[in-house]
Amino acid sequence: MTIGERIKELRNALGISQRKLALDLNVAETSIQRYENNSSLPDREILLMMADYFCVSTDYLLGVKGLKKQAEERYGILSKERIEHYKTLVKCKNKTTVQSDKIYYWINSPNLD
Repeated sequence: MTIGERIKELRNALGISQRKLALDLNVAETSIQRYENNSSLPDREILLMMADYFCVSTDYLLGVKGLKKQAEERYGILSKERIEHYKTLVKCKNKTTVQSDKIYYWINSPNLD
């Protein structure tokens, strides 16, 4: 999975638009489009902001470590309660609505290993 695919999957899991992500990160919407299409890579500063925004590591964004492994290391065995906890953290941090079904599907996706 490419960095662009991971960014898009994280954004979709949270149910936010490219425009919303761009506004929250204070970057151009076209930058988000280019990142997701893999026609451009975020610089170090943007990568760090994205990791913070999505509550994942830069390792995950860069494809070094799968999210399931990262989440298991950080939160223990994944359960619906843990997923709700993650959703709440991201929602509070970013003041956005997070859709439970998308988070549950996303975290349990086979692509995340």
